[in-house]
Amino acid sequence: ISKGVIDDFPNVRFFVKEGNQPSARNFAISEAKGEYIFNFNAHAVADKSLVSVVLPKFNGFVDAVGYVVKSVDATGISNVISKCLSSIFAGASSEAFVQYSQGVSDCYMDHLPFVCYKRRVFDEVGLFDESFNSGCDSEFNYRMRCCGFRLLFTADTFVSLHKPSSLKGLFKKMWNY
Repeated sequence: ISKGVIDDFPNVRFFVKEGNQPSARNFAISEAKGEYIFNFNAHAVADKSLVSVVLPKFNGFVDAVGYVVKSVDATGISNVISKCLSSIFAGASSEAFVQYSQGVSDCYMDHLPFVCYKRRVFDEVGLFDESFNSGCDSEFNYRMRCCGFRLLFTADTFVSLHKPSSLKGLFKKMWNY
């Protein structure tokens, strides 16, 4: 899959970096050349419209844009887990979650796991905290908000990924947070 993306998009670069997730993200940020940096993981698949929908959302008031995370093959307990992880219980502010649940396409959020940032956010806030094994995006988004940056959520595009399919898998995932 990565080879196909690289062939189709010559401006996309692929790296293999030893270490934990935040150290790999920080390495990629240091190597990135553009104005916009997508925080993306290997276990997610982007909608074909992701870049073309997200980039126009940036304006003088938006410093980062996040999007919907859809579960792949969510059935039974994995569907319940998916709904919980996509709710206010997963870290969205109550006001933003209410707006989204009422069909508002764009609203500001406190935290989102998949985000496109303007490069200047990293220049001013710093990089991801490498002492975290996971959950570094929550901590980074907190520091970003403390510096006055805003995180816009849009429901106009999405990424897809597999959520834990059992309570044991969920607890294992959440233990790292």
